[in-house]
Amino acid sequence: MISLDGASAGYGDKTILRNINMRIDPGDRIALIGVNGNGKSTFVKLLAGDIKPMSDTFAKGKKLEIAHFAQHQMDKLKPE
Repeated sequence: MISLDGASAGYGDKTILRNINMRIDPGDRIALIGVNGNGKSTFVKLLAGDIKPMSDTFAKGKKLEIAHFAQHQMDKLKPE
């Protein structure tokens, strides 16, 4: 469903995550655990398509739809 091969992610010129190599297959369940500032939110934004990978390969299934409840959900809501 999702494949990352050497992907990097970040904001502007600042790279937060480097050299991500992983797959998420149908039926997989993942949990993101770590202290603040380790890139969990950046990783979720990458998977959700909110930010684009900075390098290398990120592929997802054509019919895959991703939704997430953001840490600051009010920033994502559209009043209309």
